[in-house]
Amino acid sequence: MKVKLKLSVDQKQVLDDVLDIDDTKLELLSEEEIEQAIEVYIAEWSNEHVQIHWEVEEAVGESSEK
Repeated sequence: MKVKLKLSVDQKQVLDDVLDIDDTKLELLSEEEIEQAIEVYIAEWSNEHVQIHWEVEEAVGESSEK
């Protein structure tokens, strides 16, 4: 099974990819179980390909105004 992924940031598409899932891993599953398996594959793909880096610019109680 091939599952097309489209990654968007701020409503702009930034990446297309295709997940190729071995049919033998899905053939005995119900439609609902297949959907759940696809969601797991997408979560794993996301963990490998998407990172968000952040840092505190102004802590609670701090103010740039003096």
